Amino acid sequence: MLAIVAGCCALEGCHAAAEQAAYRKVRDAGGRLSFDGDGLDVAFSNQRVTDEQLATLNVLPSIHSLRIENVPLTDTAVDVLLSIKQMENLTIVNTRISKEGLSRLKAKYPNLRQK
Repeated sequence: MLAIVAGCCALEGCHAAAEQAAYRKVRDAGGRLSFDGDGLDVAFSNQRVTDEQLATLNVLPSIHSLRIENVPLTDTAVDVLLSIKQMENLTIVNTRISKEGLSRLKAKYPNLRQK
């Protein structure tokens, strides 16, 4: 996983310690990171990621896609998700985010997939 983090940093030009620490925090929280030609993909599945831990994503330079599945996030996470720059794909499955929170996300991310 560190190779992926180092690869992302090399390809994205992120030399800031804060960005590198954010990659580590995502990984330490059980997140999976991968990089393809479109950008960084982040996935949290069946993890106990808190709303506060999710705020780490704000430090990352760009996220192409984010998948959150079976994670107990609440509406507190909505503001964090809305602040992510350049995210094209968001998938949310089985969280504690309310219908109102999902509506706010859908307004910014029309490609939001939810189940």
